[in-house]
Amino acid sequence: MLATRSLTEEQVRAGMLVSLPPETSKGLGKVESDEVKILIQLAREASDTAGNALMACAQHLYSIKGIVKKKGWTALCDSGSLGMGSKQAQMLALCHERLFLTGAVPASAVANVSITTMYLMASSDDKKRSEMVAALVEAGGSGFTEKEARAIKNKGKAKKAIKPSEVFNKKRLQEKLEGMSIEELQEEVIITTKQNQAMRMSFGGYLRRIEQLTRALKDADIAVPKSTDMTDEIAESVKPGIRQALESLEK
Repeated sequence: MLATRSLTEEQVRAGMLVSLPPETSKGLGKVESDEVKILIQLAREASDTAGNALMACAQHLYSIKGIVKKKGWTALCDSGSLGMGSKQAQMLALCHERLFLTGAVPASAVANVSITTMYLMASSDDKKRSEMVAALVEAGGSGFTEKEARAIKNKGKAKKAIKPSEVFNKKRLQEKLEGMSIEELQEEVIITTKQNQAMRMSFGGYLRRIEQLTRALKDADIAVPKSTDMTDEIAESVKPGIRQALESLEK
């Protein structure tokens, strides 16, 4: 019970100012209602503490980055000595440099969003970063999601689409994938799957057509040309799927 807790007058006053939703206070006596309010205030204070701790952690990481620099910083992040993942450490250092130093983000808000969301804010240009910070502060206890941050960050940008020619370019493909949200990745999987199905159906159509032509040539006692008989001009003009189908018939 709160009667056994050591509370300051300020904490008690702040707790009494907490407004509970009618559905929450329904069925609660005054003592229980007051206890819930004070616990909410204590939870808020703990959230502020957590936010301040994370901001302090980011500041220390940023200071370390300034000392070791370049490859030394990357190696330290990858080593595990920082007590966190490499990507998390690098994101927090950037958050301090471009976000926390401005003082525009309250500690309670920092504890209320993911590190990835804060990184999206920090890595945006000044205009979009300001828009995100305003949305974060306005959201208050409702939180500001990664999806909302990406929506602002990608506003006005043309949607990144993976071209068939990029699928086998590992570096280019990685660049495209890193810039996509989970929702965009899921959508890309669906699109790519449909494209793959269409290509397979198209190839099947070429194969059936060539089989029909081959039977017609044989019935007419005409020699069936091999894919190697095709001239460079012909090879360039026909679709690759037809050439593959010809080769498959020769096996």
